[in-house]
Amino acid sequence: MEESIKQDCLNKINEVYLEIENKIDFSQPKLQIQLQRANVQKEFLEKASDKCVEIINLNYTEKEKASSIIEFVQAKIKEKSIELMGY
Repeated sequence: MEESIKQDCLNKINEVYLEIENKIDFSQPKLQIQLQRANVQKEFLEKASDKCVEIINLNYTEKEKASSIIEFVQAKIKEKSIELMGY
């Protein structure tokens, strides 16, 4: 069950990433792209976190049981956030 929840969260993170990345106009000069990336990063972090919290809350009522999934989700969101910034 835990792996299934992790996969569901990872799918949501990737879905939100693609949605947010589509807001960046890559035809702009490099500095403009970096500014756009910075502007959408917060939105990505919030949306991805919210989606994963929903999934976790549907499957767990005790926080202790969800701790490994929460750690996994935090790491994946951080990875994608860095990727969104172009690093």
